[in-house]
Amino acid sequence: MKIGTLIIKIYGELLEKQSIQILLNAMHPILNSVSTKFDSDHKRFGYFATSLIWVAHLKSFWANDHIYTVLKETLNQYFTNWTIDITLTIEEKGGTTHA
Repeated sequence: MKIGTLIIKIYGELLEKQSIQILLNAMHPILNSVSTKFDSDHKRFGYFATSLIWVAHLKSFWANDHIYTVLKETLNQYFTNWTIDITLTIEEKGGTTHA
């Protein structure tokens, strides 16, 4: 059951040739554990920089602090001059009608 959507947008300058793949590999198990489905895409600007986006359809809310921690640690290690834009949308319905 989808409870919301998490959108993560990143821009960063690469410190290593494999920086993008390392970040994708670090995020895959975490996003897989909290979402029913997630998609990612990135654009690489030569050997200089990249922009990445993840869109995850959340089934659980419990690991969002862990997602941010892993992102920040990996970005600090493999990127420079990075920025993160995270949008979390929770979609909830409630209440019952009594006849």
